[in-house]
Amino acid sequence: MSHIDIGGTPYVCEESRMPTFAKLAERVRKMRADGRLSSEVLYRLRNHFRIKNIYHSNAIEGNVLAVGETRQVVEQGLTITGKPLKDQAEARNLSHALDFLEELAANTETPIRESDIRQLHSFLLDGINDGLFRVSCGM
Repeated sequence: MSHIDIGGTPYVCEESRMPTFAKLAERVRKMRADGRLSSEVLYRLRNHFRIKNIYHSNAIEGNVLAVGETRQVVEQGLTITGKPLKDQAEARNLSHALDFLEELAANTETPIRESDIRQLHSFLLDGINDGLFRVSCGM
């Protein structure tokens, strides 16, 4: 199976997938030209997948919030009755950490420092476990 480099990234792609990607790129180009991929639509898509990311990341860790509940906690700041406060804090915290990470990624002139990683850690564990920063996983 032949692979090709995806320019400007460390990724490769199976060459057999390229016709599918070309069709997709053409659909996106047409949607943009028709005004169906406006900045507002792209903003809504980004937010939709951001909530899904927060939900799935937290669900892997045992968080019991549903996708809609995660959305309510993150976007509206609601407290969901009958759901663990820790799970709700995890959703809010991950949202704040993602905001900070996006700021770091946008600033290409400044390297990410240990203090930035510590700040991400504090965002994630705010009000949950404000304990020690784990330096090693013991491997």
